[in-house]
Amino acid sequence: MDLMNRMNLVLDYIENNLDGEIKENKIAVLFAGSKSMFQRIFTLMTETTLSEYIRKRKLTQAAFDIRNSNEKIIDIAIKYGYNSAVAFNSAFKSFHGISPSNARKSKFQLQNFHRLTFTLAFNQNQTGGKHMQYHIIENAEIIIRKYTAGDSEILKSSIINDNPRYMEDLASDHNKLTVADYNGVVAGYLWTTVYMGHCQAFIYVSPEYRRRGIGTALCHEAEKKFREESDKDKNINTKEMWGYYYDFETIKFTGKLGFYFTASTLEMEYRGSLIPEQKQDMIRKCRKEDFPRRCYIWNKGYHEMQICSGYPDSKQEEPTEEKKEQFIDHLNDPNDWYVLEEDGKIVGTGCISWGNYIGALAVEKESANKGYGTALAVFMTNEILKRGHGFAGVSCDAKNANARHIYDKIGYKITETSYSSFKKINETIL
Repeated sequence: MDLMNRMNLVLDYIENNLDGEIKENKIAVLFAGSKSMFQRIFTLMTETTLSEYIRKRKLTQAAFDIRNSNEKIIDIAIKYGYNSAVAFNSAFKSFHGISPSNARKSKFQLQNFHRLTFTLAFNQNQTGGKHMQYHIIENAEIIIRKYTAGDSEILKSSIINDNPRYMEDLASDHNKLTVADYNGVVAGYLWTTVYMGHCQAFIYVSPEYRRRGIGTALCHEAEKKFREESDKDKNINTKEMWGYYYDFETIKFTGKLGFYFTASTLEMEYRGSLIPEQKQDMIRKCRKEDFPRRCYIWNKGYHEMQICSGYPDSKQEEPTEEKKEQFIDHLNDPNDWYVLEEDGKIVGTGCISWGNYIGALAVEKESANKGYGTALAVFMTNEILKRGHGFAGVSCDAKNANARHIYDKIGYKITETSYSSFKKINETIL
């Protein structure tokens, strides 16, 4: 047990200093032994050398920075210990199969060598691919169970110093909560929901209990829950799970669990007065006969937005009879769908969700640059304010420049950035 803690302390130190200097004496202090002893144990457990592990982790992080920042490639190279562009290009291409400059411009699938953690768990059915996550098995007990009223104060006390949105998620719907006990102590929770056929999960583990396999166990529980939901409703897409979080550091955890793509979302709010409306006479509530056009515009717009964001597996959904029935049912629920018509033809659509949020907005590409997106956004913002809400909110993909321009122009302000990662759900129940 103590050995595992010391091994993980060293791995934490390495992870936090991939873009800096990793000192031998610091490793020795954290391990409470010599660096050479740590290297021998590390190689014995992982079948890879420490230097090779660090090299691959640096190249993985360098790839992430190239894809998700505007830093110059030479600056990224220097940050991860390469003194020349030639040396970095050679190492990067050897590992990823593509040059750094081409990796920035293309959607080529890059290698992702995950951060290793020595965890304690009962589960001995560990599997992996080329870059396998290694585990040491000892007798620590992780129990996944239903949420009870007595868990509320314990979870709140562990979340109090984190992002307040975590507290909001915890309080939103207790029926969607699952709790993780670690050796008899409440250590984290899972919040799951299915929205418009998509599986969405949020996992929180108290800081003092991280790196012990709890998040992994909750992730597996989420996959199991979504499979059970799909048995009840065949319209649910169980091939993929979305994970949501509010801190950038969690990307390290999602990478370890096999989440293969991360998107950034800007949470925005409008708290001003009513906005002068344009083209109001072109906007109306949705009717059931609008389904084919509204569905086509929204599916096409959503598909194009995913491509713009770099999502690797985007496919435009096709309308089905089941989706038509869902659409007609939704016309009577709190989600208000609207359409914008030009000469009797629907060219734009949008909806108000959760009372005061713009939940969707799309305009046909052929009708772009006519102010229709702005007109719909203004109309729905005013509708929200007229209903007595203190503000109107929207979630905008960080790479969706057109949507960002519209909301900036209206007067929406960014309140925070959230992240969503995507994971293929395993075919076998865990």
